[in-house]
Amino acid sequence: MCLFCPAGFGLGMILKYYLPLSESQLQYINFPADLLMNMLQMICIPFVVTSVITGVTSVEASRKIAVRTLLYVMVSTLLAVAVGLILVLLMKPGAAYADEDEEFFSSAMIFRDLIRNLVPSNLIMACFRQFKAEIRYVPAPGDEEIPRMTEDKMEIKLVDSYVPGSNILGMIVWALIAGILLPKTGKPGKTLVNLLP
Repeated sequence: MCLFCPAGFGLGMILKYYLPLSESQLQYINFPADLLMNMLQMICIPFVVTSVITGVTSVEASRKIAVRTLLYVMVSTLLAVAVGLILVLLMKPGAAYADEDEEFFSSAMIFRDLIRNLVPSNLIMACFRQFKAEIRYVPAPGDEEIPRMTEDKMEIKLVDSYVPGSNILGMIVWALIAGILLPKTGKPGKTLVNLLP
């Protein structure tokens, strides 16, 4: 593994600068990587959910540990997002191409998306979709009849949507809550926990 990572990096740099490839050729090279990522996600999702549930239910003081773990996950995630936002605001990547309204929306949207992804609407959807807000330009009130509008005649609107991608954070929160609640249901809950690997 220690040899393959630098070798792949070096080969990628050589191909990028000395042997430019077309989009179709890049897709052929990317195909094995897509298969590997799909296999890892296929293993990771059930493993994370079942191990968190069994870990929380197997400890006697499960409530305290589950609450501490949940707080740890939430605080560490918020710290990671805060550090990322601070670095983005300091370095301002892409600042030449964005206006002030979009910059404000993008900072607010990151926190909003994070909080919404903490509580997924259902576990199955969290396996392959995550919540994401998008900025869209819509006609300003009173300008709906103009066929082609410039940006000054448009206003920014926040549109909620779900995009492809695993919502790992939501699955961990769901598994923690399930791990706390399953033992409280009595014998049926303990039977379900015993079935988990």
